[in-house]
Amino acid sequence: MMGNVTLNDLRTRMEEHLMAVEEVLGGLDLYVQQLDARLGRVEEALGLDPDGLTTRGALAQLQRLAVLVDQMRKDAR
Repeated sequence: MMGNVTLNDLRTRMEEHLMAVEEVLGGLDLYVQQLDARLGRVEEALGLDPDGLTTRGALAQLQRLAVLVDQMRKDAR
């Protein structure tokens, strides 16, 4: 079996496999870029920035509501 395979055949097969690997890696890179963009949109909707919470977004609203509820509990006592 190996006697019939030439060096050119092996080189051609190796190049084909390397091209397939490049295509897979390119697809993974595109997928990671899309995930990064989606994560950015989620962070923006939640109101997150690299330093922590901002004054806008869903988490900021929840934080304001928690403070309001806490104040109402204190006032009720």
